[in-house]
Amino acid sequence: MADKEHRSGGSDGYRCTPPGADPPRSRRETRRRGSLSLALAAPFAAAHDDHPPAGSQPSSLSFRADHLGGTRAPLPEQRQFAIDLAADDAAAAFLDFRDSLDEGQRRAMMFPLDGSERTSSRDASRTPAFCAVLAWCVPGWGLPIGGLTFEQRAAFERLLAIALGSQGYGTITAVRNRQLLIGTLEEAASPTAIRTALGTLPAATAAPSLAALLDLLAAAGVELPKAVADAVSIGGMNPGEENWVWPPPGLAARWNQFEDYAVSVFGDPGRPGAETTWSLRLEGHHLSVNLTFLRVGDHWEIHGTPLFIGAYPIIVPPPTGAGGPDDPLAWQQGQSLGLGITTAAKAFWRAMPEAQRVAAHRTPAGYQQRPPLLNQTPTAEMLAALAVDPPTEEIAAGPHVRALADELPPAARRALASLYEELIVTLHPTVAASYRNRLEAALSAGSVVATWAGGDLADPGSQHFSSIRLGPLLIELLQTPQYSVSSVRVPWANHLHVMLRDLSSPVWGDPLRAHLAADHAAPQ
Repeated sequence: MADKEHRSGGSDGYRCTPPGADPPRSRRETRRRGSLSLALAAPFAAAHDDHPPAGSQPSSLSFRADHLGGTRAPLPEQRQFAIDLAADDAAAAFLDFRDSLDEGQRRAMMFPLDGSERTSSRDASRTPAFCAVLAWCVPGWGLPIGGLTFEQRAAFERLLAIALGSQGYGTITAVRNRQLLIGTLEEAASPTAIRTALGTLPAATAAPSLAALLDLLAAAGVELPKAVADAVSIGGMNPGEENWVWPPPGLAARWNQFEDYAVSVFGDPGRPGAETTWSLRLEGHHLSVNLTFLRVGDHWEIHGTPLFIGAYPIIVPPPTGAGGPDDPLAWQQGQSLGLGITTAAKAFWRAMPEAQRVAAHRTPAGYQQRPPLLNQTPTAEMLAALAVDPPTEEIAAGPHVRALADELPPAARRALASLYEELIVTLHPTVAASYRNRLEAALSAGSVVATWAGGDLADPGSQHFSSIRLGPLLIELLQTPQYSVSSVRVPWANHLHVMLRDLSSPVWGDPLRAHLAADHAAPQ
């Protein structure tokens, strides 16, 4: 009966196979053996396809039993040793960084483990839990890295490299360094093209791309100078009262954002041997990294979500002028960041059966519109992933597809695995291994609930939004032209936001407080 409900979309519940139980269908075992080679053990609870509904939390008793090792089978010794070593190395690197700070800097960085800042935004009027969306990282809590000395900055960078591993550190560094490219593009940009279109074209105009808009202007007898057409600043529909006319901030403002990346630490990490749960947050423009080192008995669990990454430009355009050795665009043109993420998401939907793909598509009629451009996606708040407790029922509130993961077309399963892998590799190798293990379990015995919006899935530059819940792992991504600088020589939607959430993690929101209250309360 449960299987029938999943096939028909008539149930919001998840089916999962209890640990140690035989799969309900023999062909599932065959698919499991033939699927991804992701057999590394998870450092935390086994991957379950179920999770508490939005707006609720498990009781302290069930939370402790399900997630904090009460029923978890021990890991092989070498695998657990690798996790423990990674946690100890991160704590030692943090202490080196902390010891380099003065007392005021430490006060700005350190918070109680259950402090509200751990699950709140520096600008809650924009998004409740993350400041990373667009430019909403107003000064607030946390220690900005811009005020660090060279020695302090070196210790901070070493902490990131050890906590994330070399590949994750490279990705995070690329995101931060994108600020230079953003500012460089914006220095040459102008809203003239949009203003001209508003004053020239019919009021109901909604061009699907900049190229289409320039064609409409040309048909109306308006030929824009090449310098204007090659660097058009594009605004957007976020948070709704804004429009497509947007004066870009420019290089000085982007430098300030680079300096304002802020680190916060919750709890009091001790040197190896002084074990205590602690959490680290790195927040800034296009970035929200949340690492929690959870002490369970004599060992560590490392949790790496929520993880938010933004990239603009996804593909670096050629210089609008002559370029040269002083122009970062001339050095980096054609390079990409996050292109694998958008490619994998669109490949997933192209591989889905047409009836399911069409049924899951949200049309532009459901989104805020304002001339002279067509908006095909949600605003930057996305749908569910940015909330403290993601309201995943919103995925199924509109057009969506619901299916058993092991019944997806093979190409769709491969694309899903690739999509999640693009984010998983941002984490430390030992942590990434655990998420791969859970991804494998979800692909074998989980279910998928997904929705999308946007244009031509075969066009790498089309606007696109996906919200995909695979078992307990939620990804939402937005590929948009909004708040960017565009030309006809680069993909139209060249701006990416993507979020990975672990819906069964016990370390985000109230469950960690329940753990602290139950296991670390002062004796009465």
